[in-house]
Amino acid sequence: MAPTHPFHPHARRRRAGLASLLIGTLVCSLGSAFFRTQIVQNADYTLRADDNRLRVITIPAPRGAVYDRNGELIAETVTTYMLFLDTPALDSTKAGLVALAGPLQLSDSAVAALVAQRVRQPAEPLLLSSGLTFEQVSWVEEHRSELPRLTLEALPQRRYTEGEAVAHLIGYTAEISELELEDSATWGDYKAGQMVGKSGIERQYE
Repeated sequence: MAPTHPFHPHARRRRAGLASLLIGTLVCSLGSAFFRTQIVQNADYTLRADDNRLRVITIPAPRGAVYDRNGELIAETVTTYMLFLDTPALDSTKAGLVALAGPLQLSDSAVAALVAQRVRQPAEPLLLSSGLTFEQVSWVEEHRSELPRLTLEALPQRRYTEGEAVAHLIGYTAEISELELEDSATWGDYKAGQMVGKSGIERQYE
């Protein structure tokens, strides 16, 4: 007959045995989970951690200069700048846009469009402007401590010294299209977003 008194030696041993069994089960479960996470799935979690702490930024390569037969420059690459704002909350985005509206010459409609874009894509850095002037870049650098969420990225841009007069010969550059990416024989080493020569000498030199 089982003892009914809770402090009976047999009752205490039974409770101790059950407690030991429960603790042992929990320790085994935790050990199994740790082993699976640290050993079996180590590579998977390492990749996830790298994705969380690293952001790949593609740096476009500048294109070479083009000269005519007399050695005159007709196409070159110049550096332009894009400005991004990466803020954690919508309120801080709005405050940043208010501070930048004057220096960047952003109209009220442009600010409203940027706020709407921030709402649609809250996790992506917000492109405020491309092709910044020297004065605008200087202002951003001077006020970087006040606006730490700003990022300047240099971007090579094509400039044709003769303008439209030689457009039929020089051609032009633009972002690679989806149709071109499907042509692996010609564009196999290219990725979406890259600028490529579309026609004329620009295409030939590609």
